[in-house]
Amino acid sequence: IERVSALAHLVTLPDYAQDQGVDGLIEAFETIERELNEYSAELAGRPRLAILSKTDLPHIKALEQPFAAWCAARSMPCVAISAATADGLNALLDALFSLAPVRGRAKPLEPAAFNPAD
Repeated sequence: IERVSALAHLVTLPDYAQDQGVDGLIEAFETIERELNEYSAELAGRPRLAILSKTDLPHIKALEQPFAAWCAARSMPCVAISAATADGLNALLDALFSLAPVRGRAKPLEPAAFNPAD
């Protein structure tokens, strides 16, 4: 993990924690951040992306805006996705690509289009 230039945190709120809402989601995210900082402050300082998954579920979809606002207040990009419906996957690819360092390339490459039928 020390060799990565950026981190992506994939988070969701399990069904059993539905009643915790965005506070439960943020608490889980902050636990990951705290553990990362305890492991390596240098690693914790690298760029990161928050990925909210399972947005096809109504209780997760309702968290999309408040979680995105929480991330924005921390200057952290956030992408909401659903693997089940493929919603947000192109935005995820773009966001991940934007975090990747450009080394030895004249210009950034375009990310491949995602085709859920593949």
